[in-house]
Amino acid sequence: MLIRVTVLLILCSMLLISCSASKETTESPSLQYPTLVYVSLYRSDSIKPQPELVDVISHNAKLLETATKEIQNIGPIATIPTAEQIDSIFYLQFSYEREGITERTEDYMYVSDMDGNYFIKRFKMMPQYSLDKYNTSEKELLLQNIGYNDWKPLTSPLLNILCPAR
Repeated sequence: MLIRVTVLLILCSMLLISCSASKETTESPSLQYPTLVYVSLYRSDSIKPQPELVDVISHNAKLLETATKEIQNIGPIATIPTAEQIDSIFYLQFSYEREGITERTEDYMYVSDMDGNYFIKRFKMMPQYSLDKYNTSEKELLLQNIGYNDWKPLTSPLLNILCPAR
């Protein structure tokens, strides 16, 4: 009887050890680079709600890594040009997924001005940034709500990095 109890205890302890060891190997550190980027554009010539999804980028992990590093390696500036000088406004959502499950997302506004300059700002997407229609009066309000400060200048168009075929 004592031998049976001892064998049962050994088997139970081995089972517990193997379960805890397998849990440790399946847990991994947080994802460093996004697996998907959703690209949406504020368009005045569309009847769809704004911003309108125009592309999903997931085809090349190296491009997503390069784009993320580009954003992380730039310093902040004080302000962006006025709404009249802004040519286009994009909403970028970086999605960090593992095995089809989204672990986290990061939201960015990305703008280009009439002079060919590009700026990006991390922000939190809120319902007030989603519009039924978009025109120049909404552009001013949108930029005002997001704020003109703490944007980062980009040395090259981020969308050219993410979508080299464009």
